[in-house]
Amino acid sequence: MANFSQTWIDMTNLCGKEGAGRTKNPFLLAYKYMVQILHLYSDMYKMIKILLFSLPLFMGAYPKAWAEQFVPSEDETSLLELINEARKDPLGMAESLGMARETVLKGLPELNDILTGGLAPLAFDENLYKAAIGHTEEMIANSFYSHNSIDGRTYAERIRESGYYSAAVCGESLGMVAFQNFMAPAEAVRIIFKSIFLAELDPETTEERNILNPERTEAGIVLGSGQFTTGGLILNAYLATLDFGKPVADAEAIAHALVGMLNAARHNPAVALLDAGIDPASAAEAYEDLGGISTNPLPPLAWNEKLHGTAAAHNRDMIDHDYFDTVSLDGLTPFDRVASTGYDPAYVGESLGKVLAGVDVKEGDGVFDIARRLYERMLANDVDLESDADRNIFNPFVTEVGIGVDTAFWGPRGIDEQPMSYLGVADFAAPLEQRFFVVGTVYNDRNHNGLIDEYEGIPGLNITLKPEDGAAGSETVTGRSGPTGHYQINLPSLPTGFMELYVEWEGDVLGPFSFVAGTAAGNVLRNIQIEPK
Repeated sequence: MANFSQTWIDMTNLCGKEGAGRTKNPFLLAYKYMVQILHLYSDMYKMIKILLFSLPLFMGAYPKAWAEQFVPSEDETSLLELINEARKDPLGMAESLGMARETVLKGLPELNDILTGGLAPLAFDENLYKAAIGHTEEMIANSFYSHNSIDGRTYAERIRESGYYSAAVCGESLGMVAFQNFMAPAEAVRIIFKSIFLAELDPETTEERNILNPERTEAGIVLGSGQFTTGGLILNAYLATLDFGKPVADAEAIAHALVGMLNAARHNPAVALLDAGIDPASAAEAYEDLGGISTNPLPPLAWNEKLHGTAAAHNRDMIDHDYFDTVSLDGLTPFDRVASTGYDPAYVGESLGKVLAGVDVKEGDGVFDIARRLYERMLANDVDLESDADRNIFNPFVTEVGIGVDTAFWGPRGIDEQPMSYLGVADFAAPLEQRFFVVGTVYNDRNHNGLIDEYEGIPGLNITLKPEDGAAGSETVTGRSGPTGHYQINLPSLPTGFMELYVEWEGDVLGPFSFVAGTAAGNVLRNIQIEPK
């Protein structure tokens, strides 16, 4: 279950300033006050009495939410920005809230990588926002405060019903701040964020975390206003519903992540085989007709759109007609399909992979999870002596690849779980007329393990390539990093020799990142690590 965030009632206006008979910690008094309320009500639906707050001063701040214009308010946007600041630098945010970095790290050793390396920001999602609006309205209109709706629906069911059908994982946090006099919405945002984030930093929490969770990539946040009464007191309140999600892994992102894994294997075949638990001698025997498996790095594979098209079309044909084979039902081989597109091949090989995945709204597979499993399946088939599969991954003659990834469902589909499989088709080829590329990934090694892990690739960055000497008239080529940080630049007319890459990132031009290009070396692998500011 997602984090049921501990709520704080800001009692500053009730307690007054520090002095005789006053607490020196209004938040502590608030917590004790809330505990008393919890003891008063055994039924969660009766925990607090929330009434619709009618003062136009407060309702005027959020008219669009209730009018179903699904655009976040300035204060809701501010709350999301605070969350993303905390994800980018968790220890810095904790320190700004009065917690020592060392204390946080000592209390949460299992989160060390996240706390020190940070997480990617959450993107706004309209359907998650719709789900949060609906639950906030429901709690205010029906005077309750709970993750579960009155009719028993869970947050996962509400999120699905909002149109967020492709949720791999999702979660929800709730927050409330109560006060007696006036409080600006911006102050309520600050207090609600602080209470939720500090609860996530509590080593004793038994709930899932949402802010400090790499399995959350999107969010919808709604801030509403109302009143609650208890013990004869009537307090004004702001109420926040924070719905988080992560969509089912994007097929294009899986395909490009899989290319990165294939190229990493080609760069160091011995390590790739050992990591997969495969006997190098047996694998070399499977590749006997190709001269074995090289102990030296093989050139990386460049992405080709025509190969991507044939792979994707064959994948869909297998799903539509319920078969699993490199030869299609009409008898066409991978070579036939590739040649029919106008690609002039000297060689074509095809690898297939199929993995099962239960898409559950609480635990789901990410891009790298699926790509890794497809890669391992393809690799195992590729080097299996008993398999009649094409030997592609360590083939020194292939230079290009295109991958199609798709999903197939079977069986009854429930609300919370839909059994499905991911199918991957990789078409490998070598064109008669060779062409050369520099390929790689732009990434931030957040966990400092020397590998390119999920969420570390940086998408959407402009990349410039030019000769090192910068001679007048020399050609400059540009590219852009894709959804997993992968990039590829063609080297059709650039001279061989030392080359330089430059990357535009957050207003700066970083580089040069140098490498050597030459026809003898074929394609070039050049990953670019960027250190955070």
